[in-house]
Amino acid sequence: MEDREDLPCSKSDDVSSESMSVMVTSATTWEERFADMERKMAALEKTVEDKDLEIVALKNQLEAFNDDNHSDASDIAPGRLDADVTRKAKAT
Repeated sequence: MEDREDLPCSKSDDVSSESMSVMVTSATTWEERFADMERKMAALEKTVEDKDLEIVALKNQLEAFNDDNHSDASDIAPGRLDADVTRKAKAT
């Protein structure tokens, strides 16, 4: 078994250098990951905003459709609206 004192200093220095390199590389990797995560979050937020706007537009279209085709839609139970539209379509 070798004593630690018998080990050359350069080996110990090499290990320290490697450790420092790994630490610096790891820090850069975390910074890159964080920046990448921020970019992805911004993209997701933009997508959610776009989808919200699309939902609002579709709701407005549905309300306009209902106003045009069902002046008495408030008298119809929510589950019966589709049945009423189907029945009127068959009658015509």
